[in-house]
Amino acid sequence: MRCPKRYRLIGSIEVQGYTGNLVEPSSEVGSYTSTKKERENDKLKYVIWAKYKDPVEESLKKAMEIEKERQKRGESWSQTGEMIEQYMFLEGNNGFSIVDTEDVSSIFKWTKAYGTVLKKVKVLPVLTRKEWEEATK
Repeated sequence: MRCPKRYRLIGSIEVQGYTGNLVEPSSEVGSYTSTKKERENDKLKYVIWAKYKDPVEESLKKAMEIEKERQKRGESWSQTGEMIEQYMFLEGNNGFSIVDTEDVSSIFKWTKAYGTVLKKVKVLPVLTRKEWEEATK
């Protein structure tokens, strides 16, 4: 994967045969600043595509139970504000989430937590068009 200069490749994640790259803001452009507002520019967004195991209805029910447990532990992205949005495809057995996080380990924790109900997972780092244009200058 070719990373824009602003980011550096830090590793990959493999879930059920798929490998995705993980990146973080590059130390060459400076470390995190002290205020949350300034740090928000260094967060990287990830699209996490997931396909549920059959029977889908059972997997979705188990996923809701997993989410309730994650909420109890304070690990839910919806609680931390890192979950931007979740989408389901009309066929209903797969969808994707957009997550905005600087804590790459939270993606590993998420894939581990939901691994029992997911058939496939893809984790892809993404930039907005504006961020991409700025990073490739």
